[in-house]
Amino acid sequence: MGKYYSEELNPKSQFRSEYEQSLSKYVDEQLYERKKQRSLLITPKSYKEDQEFYRQEFVKMLGFPLNLKSKTPKLLSKTKVVIDKNVNIYRMQFEVLDGVKFYGMYFEQVKNPELAPFIIGQHGKEGTPELCSSIYMDSSNYNHMIRRATDMGANVFVPQTLLWSENFYEEPYDRGALDAKLRQLGGCITALEVYIQSCLITYFIEKEGVNASKIGALGLSYGGMYTIHLAAYDKRIKSAYACSWFNCTEILSRMNDWCYKDAANSFGVAETAALICPRALVVSMGDKDQIFDAKNTLIESERLSEFYKEFNAEDKFLSYVFDGYHEFDLGDKGLKFFFNNL
Repeated sequence: MGKYYSEELNPKSQFRSEYEQSLSKYVDEQLYERKKQRSLLITPKSYKEDQEFYRQEFVKMLGFPLNLKSKTPKLLSKTKVVIDKNVNIYRMQFEVLDGVKFYGMYFEQVKNPELAPFIIGQHGKEGTPELCSSIYMDSSNYNHMIRRATDMGANVFVPQTLLWSENFYEEPYDRGALDAKLRQLGGCITALEVYIQSCLITYFIEKEGVNASKIGALGLSYGGMYTIHLAAYDKRIKSAYACSWFNCTEILSRMNDWCYKDAANSFGVAETAALICPRALVVSMGDKDQIFDAKNTLIESERLSEFYKEFNAEDKFLSYVFDGYHEFDLGDKGLKFFFNNL
């Protein structure tokens, strides 16, 4: 065989660089244009006329298993841990989908639990029910989020989502790979865990006798994402509080599992949260948050506030920036608004 033409290996190439830069520019421009179109096509008026249509479109976007009929989970175990101050603490495991064992911790008021509000409390990335409930360490940046809610008289169930720290806990997992498999099934990890949590609300109403008229959801960071998506889907949730997540769609798109097919044309952050309207919602962000820019929280809130205005429910939406970092607000402003609307 003859000798073929060759060159020295060049780690830098104008052609590769220009391809990457031009491709990124093209996609960003497309997203910008779709955002403008979305604001024209999906309006507060259109939501007011047929919000349920948009909720079903939201379900279609997230996909399997949200498109399945809701069911009452089977309780596999309920183990009492301790009575601590005003609550009985339990570890509970359920079977929701066939063979899927789902776990969480339940904080039940000792006195008159059937009258107390019932809250789904959501931990964030690298979190666990124990961490955000002040059982492990000192609750980290959750700032005793769950126990502050129980001290205000609520029953709280904290689900374990597929987000614990692989560096700390000895149970490895691949959230991205599982999300990819679920997308092949026409769904996503968000849809699966929102479905499970919605089914758990049914369980607690039917089997634990919680107050069905006072259902709430709150969470930090990733937990804020789940809070908004769960409340958008499940109309039984009367009040929701998402701390340190609500931000502009373009910034959040850097997380693969927060991106859904055709979302740029339909449901950005504000449009998703608008499915909660006219039920109560509070969103907050620290002015020194290390992950998100609080200015974008206020910008996205301006869009969402128009929906609440259209529904004559301006008093049911609160957005504010607090003095803090990527953490659950140490102040009581958000919690008071949340509880006052339960």
